[in-house]
Amino acid sequence: MFLESASDNIEQRSVAALVRLFPKAAAAGKLAGDRYNTRIFLSSYMIKLHPGVVLTDPAATTQAALQHAARSQLASFDTLLACLATTCTGSEATALAHKRWNDDWVAYLELFAAWKLKDAAALEADLIKAAADLEQSLLAKLGPEGHDGAATSEDADIRALVGGVAADQMLLRPRIYALGGSAGIARLDARLAEVHASAVNGASLQRPGTPPRTAPLQRPCSATPTPSEETHPGTTINPSATAEENAAATQRLRLVWELLHDSDYKLPALDAEMAWSDAVGDTAVMTEEPLVAIDLGSDPVATLARRVRRVAEQAFWDGVKADLASVQGVLAAMGLQLLEVVPEGNAGTVSRIRHVFGTASLRARLAGADVGTGDGTTRLLTVLQEAAELLGKMGAPARDQAAATAQAAVHSDLAAAHCDSDATSAAVVKALRLLAAQVALLKIDAANAQLRKLTHSMSHQELIRYAQRAFSELNHLQQAPADDDGMTQHLAEALPGTTAWLAAAAAHRDSLSNIPASPSAALASDLPHAQEPSIGGYNGLPTTMRTGGRRPNNLPHRSAVQRRPQHISLDDGLAPTSWQAALRCGLVHIITSEQPAHGSTGLPEVLKLESSRLGAAQASFQRLIVTCASLLLLRQAAAQQRRSLSSDAISTARHRLTSLIAHPATQLPDIAAELAQLANSHDAADCEQRMGAGLHRLLSRSSAAFKALQAGFSGALVAHMLHITPDSAAAVQASAALARCGAGDFFADVASLAHQLSSIAAVVEAVHGRVLACISPRLSAPRPA
Repeated sequence: MFLESASDNIEQRSVAALVRLFPKAAAAGKLAGDRYNTRIFLSSYMIKLHPGVVLTDPAATTQAALQHAARSQLASFDTLLACLATTCTGSEATALAHKRWNDDWVAYLELFAAWKLKDAAALEADLIKAAADLEQSLLAKLGPEGHDGAATSEDADIRALVGGVAADQMLLRPRIYALGGSAGIARLDARLAEVHASAVNGASLQRPGTPPRTAPLQRPCSATPTPSEETHPGTTINPSATAEENAAATQRLRLVWELLHDSDYKLPALDAEMAWSDAVGDTAVMTEEPLVAIDLGSDPVATLARRVRRVAEQAFWDGVKADLASVQGVLAAMGLQLLEVVPEGNAGTVSRIRHVFGTASLRARLAGADVGTGDGTTRLLTVLQEAAELLGKMGAPARDQAAATAQAAVHSDLAAAHCDSDATSAAVVKALRLLAAQVALLKIDAANAQLRKLTHSMSHQELIRYAQRAFSELNHLQQAPADDDGMTQHLAEALPGTTAWLAAAAAHRDSLSNIPASPSAALASDLPHAQEPSIGGYNGLPTTMRTGGRRPNNLPHRSAVQRRPQHISLDDGLAPTSWQAALRCGLVHIITSEQPAHGSTGLPEVLKLESSRLGAAQASFQRLIVTCASLLLLRQAAAQQRRSLSSDAISTARHRLTSLIAHPATQLPDIAAELAQLANSHDAADCEQRMGAGLHRLLSRSSAAFKALQAGFSGALVAHMLHITPDSAAAVQASAALARCGAGDFFADVASLAHQLSSIAAVVEAVHGRVLACISPRLSAPRPA
């Protein structure tokens, strides 16, 4: 056979070149008997066709020779293919062609190895220099303590600087390891040690390419609001606040906002609990079935985002498993997260964290350690055991036993792996993943503990003042003029979204607090008759609903036709022209409009933290409309059959429809089919067709029936919300509004929804009352004290 005709010398040269290119694979015995490499062979086409793209300097001696060798090797390969296509495999011509290609292949392979290794060495040197420059720049600012001395600083800029350097170096380490293996990591550690030694010895540590600093780094004035400070809409903000500071301030404001709604609020731990479940092996995202509509639950966006985050996390750990050079960086990042949750004054815990997770400590304990060897595995196992023990002491007692059991099993696997690289990698990654999940849960537990402490140490009014000052700073409210007109103008310019929303709320106030004169006639005109054709079956009908923020695809936009008003008296509640009434009418308008309320993009500045609550309220409103329209169709079908529906039948039908409509996978044809079953018609198919047509007409925003339903529910909501306390007047007006559109059965549901909106209004009014009073175009109520 011609494959055996290559000389031993050619084979040895080929294997030697591959060993130089892939030392890790050679050490693992994965190159045995292999003297060809598909990727290197295919690279010859790129070198031949696009040398200016592949090579850094095509005119250089080595790279010019590589181009010539690539062309020769490909020409020989084409000759060999031609021989194989025209002659027998064992012919002399084929054997000679194969020998010539082997000679050209080895010549090309050796030049490729020389070029690649030289290029890799240069790239490795550049990456090591970049890591050293980062370390040198950090030390020039912070002194010899570097990462560990500043990670617990109260200065947000310093913490961000330390975390950024650690993250960048964590990204560089696996690249250096891929280029130079353990020797490359050893060269990196040695260079970083030189930088630290220079700092300790007092050597000049100026930032590369910049003159020495003459003064220490100063943090700008703190922009963090303190609860005890008095605030007003014109509070001056810190103009030098960074994006990171503003993001942190926004998060603090969000937490305070949640506490204003619920003093027992806790941060959700679902993502962290899922990460723990994946880490211990109870669940595995890559083996789970793909998500379908029926699995998305009541919040499909959050469910899908959670699955995406789990897949991304799995991909991250797979990357760590493939290249263990990033182990030190992963552990150092965990240390920085732990230092953020250590209470002030706990020097012992801080010292212990630095010993276990500190960058300098990890570098000293794992320097030059190859995890694939017995010594490297033993040293890493010691670090992982100490980390698990420390986290066990810091974590919640309820989690201790499960964490200890899981870590002990992984450490046992790691100790038994010895020199088995695959088993070692799997055990190391599982141990790291368990530690990362513990850290995430620990951070949430610590944050919830701080929230409980905050609620005990601050009164409701102090939380309100904190929120007022934070909002003022985040929205760049400068010192406003003392006069009312000047302040109104100033706030209107600083908060354009709120200004426009209040103006729209005032414009819609009359229509929101009124109901049509004859909604029953409007409903009758749009309800399908028994003799009416089915308008083409389901062709063109919307197949999705807006529950949970979705809308029917084909529903027309709301008509601009004005309704004929029939005034609802507000004598015993809020004044119709007050800013408090405008606020509440504006909330009703948001949840009844076609624009999705979930997502803060289109919301005014004062409502951005209410996005999720307004989205939930809007979904509830839409479900009420669809359920009411369905019951109207069912009543009409019963009337056409000359029978009446008992209260029990209505209750049963409503319960079944409510459950069906609440499911995010439900479509209009599903509701039509359910209505046909409830109607118990002799011709089920025809009934289902007519129900589908009726739903389409009733839920089209351009139809008079939809406007009547929307006006009735909106009027009932307004009647409830514009009365300071629930009383008979509000009940009478709300009941009348619902009765006019055939929704009398939904009084309790509307009252519950009005209560949700009133809770939102109460918090917004307490925090932003001064702002709203200043901006409101028509003000009749006194400003809050």
